[in-house]
Amino acid sequence: MSDIKWAFIFHSEGSDSRENRFVVNGDGVSAHLVAVPDNATAISVAKELVDQGIQFIELCGSFIKTPEIVDQLLDATSNKIAVGIVGFRGSSGDKVADLFKKQAASRAMGG
Repeated sequence: MSDIKWAFIFHSEGSDSRENRFVVNGDGVSAHLVAVPDNATAISVAKELVDQGIQFIELCGSFIKTPEIVDQLLDATSNKIAVGIVGFRGSSGDKVADLFKKQAASRAMGG
């Protein structure tokens, strides 16, 4: 069987999806990690990745705020691949949200 090629797309404000991408190769698996600044870029990146042979995409949990993005990615990729959103159980999601809130507050104060 050929290698499994999958992608993880995550939000990163101000990122450049052409520059902020990484590939991790393992035994029979190739993981492509791509930072995107917004949902519109996630959609265009998903199309590009499918054209490059990506077989499924996982979205960062931050996409859960706009769950319709899954249907948009499925439509954009002609439903050729599986698309999912990573999630956290219970208070774990609150802990992650707090990290991003603290980061945003720090940036707002110039830190």
